[in-house]
Amino acid sequence: MTCCRVMTGSSVAQTLIRWRLNEIMARHGIRPKELAETMKVSSTAVSNLRKRSMPRLSEETLNKLCHALNQLRQEEELITPGDLIEYTPDPESPKSTQDKIV
Repeated sequence: MTCCRVMTGSSVAQTLIRWRLNEIMARHGIRPKELAETMKVSSTAVSNLRKRSMPRLSEETLNKLCHALNQLRQEEELITPGDLIEYTPDPESPKSTQDKIV
């Protein structure tokens, strides 16, 4: 599982974020070339989005990505930005009051 650790202060926070674009594409039978054509971007741009780490996305790019995925999806349920990102607490880090959201 590939993820990003979020640092707070001197300790590693309990947050693991996983980018799930490859899983979403596989589940819906979406090929990279189809996604690139639907988004009107290059194959290289889609390849960069599919990398296993969390990409930096502008609001416009995320909107185009979700719109294209929904045009190409095989199921009725909409694909949302929340489907593309998975949050899992880090079981190895002790709980810290610094990490709590108020």
